[in-house]
Amino acid sequence: MALLVFAGFASSTVQAESRHLLFDILRNGKPIGEHELMIERMGSETHVVARSAIDVTLLGFPLYRMRYEARERWDEQGIRDLTVEVDDDGRETRIVGQRREDRFFWSDLDGREYSVPMPVFPTNHWNPKVLETDRVLNTLTGQMNRVSIATDDDAIVRKTRSNADTELDVYRYEGDLNLQSWYDTNGLWHGLRFKGRDGSDIEYVCRNCADPTIL
Repeated sequence: MALLVFAGFASSTVQAESRHLLFDILRNGKPIGEHELMIERMGSETHVVARSAIDVTLLGFPLYRMRYEARERWDEQGIRDLTVEVDDDGRETRIVGQRREDRFFWSDLDGREYSVPMPVFPTNHWNPKVLETDRVLNTLTGQMNRVSIATDDDAIVRKTRSNADTELDVYRYEGDLNLQSWYDTNGLWHGLRFKGRDGSDIEYVCRNCADPTIL
């Protein structure tokens, strides 16, 4: 996969444009929600908003509900600050963090404080430089996860709205976090797959990444 355009954060092709990406969230192949990703370049900074809404029902009765929102601000040195709010079926969590010199500091809703050396990549997947690291900040738990990330042998082919084929590279996370994440040859994130807590297959599948909406 050609990620050379991401060698310098400020010159990244993907991050230099404002994009609005929409993902279907599937459970065992059936839609249960939507994920929205907005990436906007503002001068020397990149602002990112990621939102998810999941509703699982049975015969019209609610079984599970999740709401997620993350806001990130980046510059040439990496992430500057991060705010995450999650309502996981009534269990609320919150992360607030910021970079200070060469470290990233954050706290959770219970007041626990953490810090690690830069660089730090939250688990919102939009920045393909995450593929070069061995640890990620899990925005659902507020914990650093140690991971090994490697290219999977299999590739995924998606159809664009113009019926052209787009081949996606598959990257496998193993360790504290286990999933597959998909990127095209320009480093644009197209989705992921992982196992839910109940063993179900959860997928985030982009509707418009091959033909993104430019804001």
